[in-house]
Amino acid sequence: MARRAAPPQLSATDSIASLLELPSIDRSTCLCLDLDDVLLKTTQYTGSEAWEVALVQELMERHGFPEPQARGVAGQLWRGLHWVVDSEPPEGTTTAEVVGQLQRRALRVIGLTARDAVLIPLTVRQLAAAGISFGGAEVRAPSCC
Repeated sequence: MARRAAPPQLSATDSIASLLELPSIDRSTCLCLDLDDVLLKTTQYTGSEAWEVALVQELMERHGFPEPQARGVAGQLWRGLHWVVDSEPPEGTTTAEVVGQLQRRALRVIGLTARDAVLIPLTVRQLAAAGISFGGAEVRAPSCC
């Protein structure tokens, strides 16, 4: 009889190190980590995800943009800013150390992002500068959504 897979778990945390306390992460685990604000963050407010959300709201409320247009404009500005705004791991060197420990413990650790294909080279460089590598894994643009 084949072993049934455990149902997916979603864990929100204020500290990436707290993931090391989860006993369910083992050699049968596929762990997905969000890149923005978990593995990388901008060093300033401008260009952060919070900045993008606030800009969408401002464009809608103060300038009358319909939501899709506000999201499109804010997203384009956010993408452009990432080429000039510095990034860093949110928890300093702890972020890379924890990712490394999780990679040794889990079957697979995947970095997920809503960033588009244009940002792949930049994202790989940002992760490398933070000491994070997904070890030769294929980097792919999203295939949906």
